[in-house]
Amino acid sequence: MEEDHEQKYESFDPNDPDAYIALSLRQNAFLDQSLKLAHLFQKNCVGDLKGLIEG
Repeated sequence: MEEDHEQKYESFDPNDPDAYIALSLRQNAFLDQSLKLAHLFQKNCVGDLKGLIEG
């Protein structure tokens, strides 16, 4: 979707094990933080819904 994706990723080979490992590490780098943030959003939404129902 990026305008220059052909140039930016021309050396990326999805069949290369090293590239796959590097991609996997990047994808998982902030997984814990993402899960914590999602939990906070969910908790906040549930609290808001309870307030609407009870209130």
